[in-house]
Amino acid sequence: MALKTKILSTARTLVLIALAAVPFMGFTAEPSGLYRFELEDLSSFSTYNTGALDGRTSLWVLFQPNCASCKTQLKNLSCLSKDIEKIAVGIHGGRDQLNAALRPLGFTGRKLMASRPLEKLLDTELTPTLYLVDRSGNARRTIQGLVSCETLRTALSKIL
Repeated sequence: MALKTKILSTARTLVLIALAAVPFMGFTAEPSGLYRFELEDLSSFSTYNTGALDGRTSLWVLFQPNCASCKTQLKNLSCLSKDIEKIAVGIHGGRDQLNAALRPLGFTGRKLMASRPLEKLLDTELTPTLYLVDRSGNARRTIQGLVSCETLRTALSKIL
C-alpha cells in the first residue's frame, strides 16, 4: 500500500511539473499578428496586405475547395453585420479551384488564398475553421466546424 501511495504521489508531481511548464513552451491560445500578411487576392491578380484591416474587426473563414461544410458556412455569413469584414481564406487548392468553389455561393466578402507562412501560423487542417479577429489583428476566438449565425453574432459582440 505504501508503494502504491508513493507511485501516485510521484505521478501527481510529474503532472503538476508538466502543467507548470506549458506557459513557457511557446503555446498560445489563439494566433496573433494576422494583420501582417501579403496574400493573393482571388478576385484580382494582385496581392492584398492584411494590414489594411488594422483597426477593424474581421471574421476569417479557412476553407478548402471540396469541403461541403465550408460552403455552407460561407453562405451563412450573409446574416452578419456589414461592419464585420468577412474574409474567405482558401487552402489546399489553386486559384482556379478556390474561385470555382466560391463562385456559386454568392460570398461578398474578401476572397484570399493562404500563404505558407499564414498556414504555418494557423496550423490547422480542419475546415471550416473560423477566426474572430480583433482590431489589432489577434484572433480572439477560434471555432472549428459549422456555426450558427446567432452563435457568431454573440461571439463577435464580445470582441467589438
